[in-house]
Amino acid sequence: MSDDNSLVGKVFLITGASRGIGAAIARQALEAGAKVVLTARESSTQLLHEVASFTHERVGQALVLAGDINDDNFQHQLVKTAIERFGRIDVFVSNAGVVHFADLQHTTEEVLDYHLKTNFYSAVSLTQRIVPHIHSGGSIIYITTSITNGGFPMLAAYAASKGALKCFMQCMAVELAPQGIAVNAVAPGPTQTEMWPRALPKDALEHMGGKILPRLLTGEFGDPQLVASTVLHMAKTPTIRGQEILIDSGYTIS
Repeated sequence: MSDDNSLVGKVFLITGASRGIGAAIARQALEAGAKVVLTARESSTQLLHEVASFTHERVGQALVLAGDINDDNFQHQLVKTAIERFGRIDVFVSNAGVVHFADLQHTTEEVLDYHLKTNFYSAVSLTQRIVPHIHSGGSIIYITTSITNGGFPMLAAYAASKGALKCFMQCMAVELAPQGIAVNAVAPGPTQTEMWPRALPKDALEHMGGKILPRLLTGEFGDPQLVASTVLHMAKTPTIRGQEILIDSGYTIS
């Protein structure tokens, strides 16, 4: 574990924490000695407990709360339980997200609502609930996407929902600054997570990977651990404000 103790005892609330980037953030926060509230859908309860078990050999503390992040009652219970257990929230990481591939003609109102509900609306409403419990020096970090900086076919609804979140982040960075709350975003590019394999058939995934890989200046897909490291760095750096940090292996500029 690092000698940096700046996150010891800090209270994190992380959505979408059962796998991929969210799980990596949770594990690194626990390793840093933080108290971490992990949440994801109920079908991922076992995965959440596996992430939380990381505390057995570390100094952090974990609280697992599974449920639908789009449900108002669950959001209320999530924040209420976190405050009852830890007394405050220092860092809110909004990572929960969904993706569905659809071309223009199939980007229906239903598809748009599907993305906006989880990727944007739930992040906004949870922010509203959490901010009263964040003291000066706290941090809010939204996980967006590099696609909002370049575009990608079949992902218009996904990109639009994350683009809305990016704009919301920038406004909150200004609005919440007087309260001493730092608000930022991290925008991963192509990253080795289960999100994309779950969203695409194997042949389509291989085809897409074949088009993306040549544009990655590192020669490989991103590592969730690197995204997590960036999130933790932002959580302890109050001078970073209103920024979206791209971690896309050079995809956007290539």
